[in-house]
Amino acid sequence: MALNHRGQGVSNLQLTCKAVGFLALLTALLYIRAGLVEGFAFAGLGSAGTSVWLIFALMVAGAVGLFMAWWNERAGGAVALASGILIAVLFLVFATDNALLAAAAYSSPFIIAGFLFYMAGCRR
Repeated sequence: MALNHRGQGVSNLQLTCKAVGFLALLTALLYIRAGLVEGFAFAGLGSAGTSVWLIFALMVAGAVGLFMAWWNERAGGAVALASGILIAVLFLVFATDNALLAAAAYSSPFIIAGFLFYMAGCRR
């Protein structure tokens, strides 16, 4: 068991959340960067319509939720989890090629890390 900055013990679930959350945040930032630089045509979404901007906004919201989860696990995890689920649904509806693979690839960092953070916040 490690100690946090207040001298209190940190559980293994919290350490796992921090590690997975950091990797998910990096992945989210890479998705956001790719969406800004190249557009979302690489994801099989086609032209920049309303669905593309909605998915981009949800990715930004998920990244903010993951960042927020470092201080408030429950609230940040809920935001990341909700945005990940909505991203998956939108990819399933609007993706033209390999919709299931795209939905799993783009939403899984938000769903997995958001769920872990939410569960860590519920255990307190």
